[in-house]
Amino acid sequence: MHPIVFSIGPINITLLGVFSVLGILVALRVARAEARRKMLDEATFQNGILLVLVAGLVGSRLFYAAVFDPETFFAQPMRVFALHEGGLSIQGGLLGGVLAGLLYFRGDRGSFLRAGDAVVPAVILAQAIARIGCDVFGVPADPALPWAVAVGEESLHPVQIYESMLNYLLFVGLWSIRDRTSRDGELFFLYIAAFGLNRFVVEFFRTNPEAIGGLTVAHVTSVAMIGAASAGLFALRRFARPGSSGEVPVTSRSNRRAALGVAGLMIASVVTYYGIYGYLIHL
Repeated sequence: MHPIVFSIGPINITLLGVFSVLGILVALRVARAEARRKMLDEATFQNGILLVLVAGLVGSRLFYAAVFDPETFFAQPMRVFALHEGGLSIQGGLLGGVLAGLLYFRGDRGSFLRAGDAVVPAVILAQAIARIGCDVFGVPADPALPWAVAVGEESLHPVQIYESMLNYLLFVGLWSIRDRTSRDGELFFLYIAAFGLNRFVVEFFRTNPEAIGGLTVAHVTSVAMIGAASAGLFALRRFARPGSSGEVPVTSRSNRRAALGVAGLMIASVVTYYGIYGYLIHL
């Protein structure tokens, strides 16, 4: 199902769309604040973020079409533009966004790795918020669990909550160490590796096309993400000199405020998730 919140003429606004916009709005505020703290050029950074957002959307759709439903899209290529039908891949979105960032943040536009460090806490926070609106549930929970979601006659794993909570925790981790890394790019690669691990774990509770040895396509791409990020960290620590450009020090007060804010978001996300889907499922 694709829960529709409201319609504007022929355009249906889905639950995922609403939560995605909420996540992006929160993320933009966080990213701008971190960019200012790292003394990045504000106009250049904001233009880059806009490009990354568009490329991420394109990448998520193309990756989904190529990996998860190639037969349908090969037979009807124009359906790749039918975003209202659903079908996006967060891993494809990350790939598209990273490629766009690599092309944009170079030369006099600054360092891609430094910009990446500024933006990844905001990205994982957006992912945590947006995931609540996802309509893809997990495999049947057998035996039935107290927190499972009843869909029809089945009790399913609420994988949206699993991934959302893991992403919130990852945000707290990245936010708390964002001023403790010794080289530009370390936070970026830590994010890629940790999110890959998050998705690898959650994927055991989802149904996706199998790739090899009982592992799904998303399992394989998660392993690739972890491997690539680990190689990036190794290269940084082997070849890059310690130290980065100046930035405003982080205060313990700001970290405490962020932790309290995320705790509130986690509670609100759980309540909203079960409230919304409990209502929609029993309509």
